[in-house]
Order: sequence, then C-alpha cells, then structure tokens
Amino acid sequence: MDIQSAILSEVVLYKGLRFQWLILWDAHGDAEYRYRVGVGDVASDWIGNEDNSVAVEDFADYMTILPDLPIGAGQSAVDALLERTSAEEFGRNPLPEWKPIDWFEAGLPDLIHVQITRQFTEM
Repeated sequence: MDIQSAILSEVVLYKGLRFQWLILWDAHGDAEYRYRVGVGDVASDWIGNEDNSVAVEDFADYMTILPDLPIGAGQSAVDALLERTSAEEFGRNPLPEWKPIDWFEAGLPDLIHVQITRQFTEM
C-alpha cells in the first residue's frame, strides 16, 4: 500500500487494557486499518495487514465501516488476552513482545501526514 495519509485514533481504555487503531489511506481513497493493544505505556506492534483493507467503494454502503472494524478487532484482542490473564497481571508483567510506546505517535515516516486524536476514552 502506498500510504498517503493516516488517522491515529484515541486510546481506548477497555477492561483494564488499552487499544488504539491506525487507518492508512492510499491515493485511491482505499483504507487499511491496524490496531495495537497494551497497558500503561507498553503495547504490541501494529497488528494488521492487507486483509484489513477497505475499498473506497465500500464506504458508500457501510458509512461506519471505519472505525467499527478496528474497534471490534481491538475489543476482540483484549477479550482474548483477558481469557488467560488479568489486566492487573499484564500491568505487572506485560507480554515480552510489548515495547514502550508513545500512544500519540504512529511510527510512520515524517512525510506522511497523520491526523492524531490526542485523548483517552473509556469503553
């Protein structure tokens, strides 16, 4: 995907963990979404690939397809993690692959314009 711009969502507090999504737009208006999950100031890398894409034509039929899809993916990821371990335990012992992050930094090259929503929302 030739990324032209991006939107970095607010950070959602859900069942004691956090998740966030990133929507990437190409020159044709197609979108790809990714999400990350974490606790405190550590989180996973961005999860998602071309399977998480939405063609521009789909927006006319499904006006809320974004952010409905990445919100659902983030909630599902948190729910799956909490099946095995509590949020408190993740706070004490984050997953080894979770790295320190800045929730308001997308990690994209500087030449890509990123609209950032700088807030935390509880769900």
